[in-house]
Amino acid sequence: MVSFHKFVKTPQMKNIVVATDFSPIALNAVHYALQLSIAYGGELIIVNTYQLPISYTEVPLVTVSLEEIKKVSEEGLLELKKNLEKLSGKKIKINTISKLGDIAEVLMEIEEEYNITLMIAGTKGVSGLERFWLGSNTLRMIEKTTTPIMTIPPGIKYQKIDKVVLATDLLDVEETTDAEKIKNLITLFNSKLSVINVDHNKRHFTAQTPEETIKLDEMLHPMVHDFVFIENESVTEGINRYVEENQIDVIFMMPRVHSMLEKIMEKSKSREMVYHSKFPIIHFKKTS
Repeated sequence: MVSFHKFVKTPQMKNIVVATDFSPIALNAVHYALQLSIAYGGELIIVNTYQLPISYTEVPLVTVSLEEIKKVSEEGLLELKKNLEKLSGKKIKINTISKLGDIAEVLMEIEEEYNITLMIAGTKGVSGLERFWLGSNTLRMIEKTTTPIMTIPPGIKYQKIDKVVLATDLLDVEETTDAEKIKNLITLFNSKLSVINVDHNKRHFTAQTPEETIKLDEMLHPMVHDFVFIENESVTEGINRYVEENQIDVIFMMPRVHSMLEKIMEKSKSREMVYHSKFPIIHFKKTS
């Protein structure tokens, strides 16, 4: 039986950014971010972006001015901030940002201006065209930003993050794994870490797999962790089943960013996990 090291010293959380469009799914993610900020300390920054509506019809529509849209955004954030300060008893500092533009682009700017530890967004799995539109903002955030992004499924409420799994395909681990960011969050959460790999009949096992496993083990040192190899035809099903059966609190994943083909393939895998996971996921991207 593997024993886990429990970190005694827990560093202070820095800043958490949470994106919202004021929908129920997004507001649930905001409340999760609030509780996370209270638990680990630091400032909570709530971001709402807005754009002018575009008409694709030949029939003229009643136009809404940019100032009116901006006012709705700012008033919505102000009301939300008041409610959250009441819920938290003003235990943490809460700031809001209302800005014109695409949410992924705005978050890239915020990364450069603030000391951000984690970004949070709500997500929902649906079918058909709705699946693309509901998930496109979150997927762009994952693709464009360098800060770890936590996606919160509907109905998930905050609870202490005791158990974490790092899902890996054990390919090019040095180029794809940001071990320092992973260790920083594990230390912050004071969590137990398991590294899981899902395969079926060694379909993805190569001569390099044992070496990649050793490399990843060394990269995560001195943090104590274990490796779990799961047999399942579906990577998503294998991860979700393990997480549910072992009462895991958060999944760590690492999107690939090398070649265009890898981007396309990984976007598909990331999209599948974002839509079908019942659990919070933190997405890491190697930046150096």
